[in-house]
Amino acid sequence: MSSNHSNVLHESDFSNVVRISPGVYVSVYKASYKGKDVAIKAFRGHDREAFEKEVELLRRVKDKYVKNIVKYLGSTSLSVIGHDEQHVFEYCPGTLKERLESNEQLSLSQRVAIARDIASGMSCLHEANIILRNLSSANVLLKANEVAVVSNLRLACVIPNREKKAKFGVVKNFPRTAPETIAGEEYDQSSDVYSFGAILIELVRHNPLENLKIYYTPKKCIDTEKFESSIPDDVNLKNLYNVATNCLSVDPKKRPTFKSLIGDLGLIFDFVGEKDKVTNIKSMFEAKGKSRKYEAALVAVAYAAPQYSKPSYSGYKPDYKPSYKNDHPPMPYDFAWAVKDDYTYNDYNHQETSDGNGYVKGSYQTLLPDGRVQTVTYTADDYTGYVADVQYSGEANYDYKPAYKPSYSAPAYKAPAYPEPVYKSPAYPSPAYKSYSPKY
Repeated sequence: MSSNHSNVLHESDFSNVVRISPGVYVSVYKASYKGKDVAIKAFRGHDREAFEKEVELLRRVKDKYVKNIVKYLGSTSLSVIGHDEQHVFEYCPGTLKERLESNEQLSLSQRVAIARDIASGMSCLHEANIILRNLSSANVLLKANEVAVVSNLRLACVIPNREKKAKFGVVKNFPRTAPETIAGEEYDQSSDVYSFGAILIELVRHNPLENLKIYYTPKKCIDTEKFESSIPDDVNLKNLYNVATNCLSVDPKKRPTFKSLIGDLGLIFDFVGEKDKVTNIKSMFEAKGKSRKYEAALVAVAYAAPQYSKPSYSGYKPDYKPSYKNDHPPMPYDFAWAVKDDYTYNDYNHQETSDGNGYVKGSYQTLLPDGRVQTVTYTADDYTGYVADVQYSGEANYDYKPAYKPSYSAPAYKAPAYPEPVYKSPAYPSPAYKSYSPKY
C-alpha cells in the first residue's frame, strides 16, 4: 500500500465488509467503520496513478468545510480484501443517474436542492484551482438524506491560472462535453459549467440524457431550444431550464460561474419551498374539513413573479400575391468540388447528396492553419435536424507552412534602350544698350 497517506485506518475498526461493485481494476466494498457505513475502493496497479491523484486532490480540499464533495477518510489494508490498494470514503447509497432512472419521483424542491448541492461542491473545487472534466449524473453521489456530493476526481486537473485557458486533452464525457473541448481547443473551468447544464436538463426532465433524444447545433452544442417544448408548464421548472440554457452556451465567456449559480438556484429553491409549504398547509386544512376561506390567506404566503401572456401583434402582410407557382417536385441531387492551391494555402473539398425527400448527407475537409485536417461528416433531415461529427487528423504545428515551389520562372526581359537626348543651346541676339550721358 502507498505510504503517501498518513491517515491509516486500522483493520480492527472495520466489520461487515461486502463487495458491492466488482471490477477488473477497481472494486468497491461497503463496510462498517466504528459503527458507520463507509465505502472502500480497492484497485490494482493499472489505474494507480489516476487513483492516487484523486486522493491527493480530495486531501487538498479536506481542510475546507465541504459537505458536497465526497469525503476521503483515509487508507487501510484489510486482509479480507487482499493486497490491493485500499482507500476509504464516506458511503453513499447510489448515484444521481440511478435515482433519475428509478420509479421513485424526486420532487421539484429535491431536484433544485440537488442542483444547488452540485454547484456548491463544484464551486469549492474551482476555488481550489481544480477542473473536474468529467462531471455527470453518474459521478454525483446521493446520501441517504438526498444530499448530493461530487465524486470521481481521477481525471481532474490542477490549473496554474484560473484566468487563462489551457489544453488538457479530451475526456470522453459525451454528450456532456463542452464544444470547445470536443474541437480540441484550449478550455478552462467553464467547461465544467457546460457539463453542469447537461445535468440540469436531466433534472428538469427527470431522466438521464442517455434516455432522451438529444439535438445538437452545428458546433456540437446541445440544442436547448429543441427541449423547450417538452418542459411542463411550471414557472419554477422553466426557471431551472433557463439556468440550464445559460450553462450550455456555446460561448464559454457567457456561461455563469458556480458561485453565481448557487445564488440563482437558491432563489428558485426559495420559491419552490414556499409553494410546497402552501400546498402542505392547504392539504392539512382540507383534511380537517376547514372552509376554503383559509386558502386565500395561505396563498399570500408565497409570492411568485406575475406571469403575463405574450403580446399579440397584427403582423404586416404585403398586398400582393406571387405570380409564380411551385409545381416542381423535389429532386435528388449530388455534388462534389475541391480546391487545392498551395500558393494561397487553400486546401478543402465538399461533397453532398440528397434523396429529394428531405434527407441530406455529406462531408467536407479543410486544411487548418496549424497543419491538421478537419473532417466534418453530417446528415440533415426534418426529424433530427442537422447532426455533424467532427474529426481531426494530424498533429498541430503552429509553425506549419505547406511545402511548395512556384511553378513559374522569373520573367526575362531587357531594360528598354532610349537614345540620349540632344539639346542645342538657344541663340539669342546680343542686347544693344544706349550709352547714357548725364546732363549736369
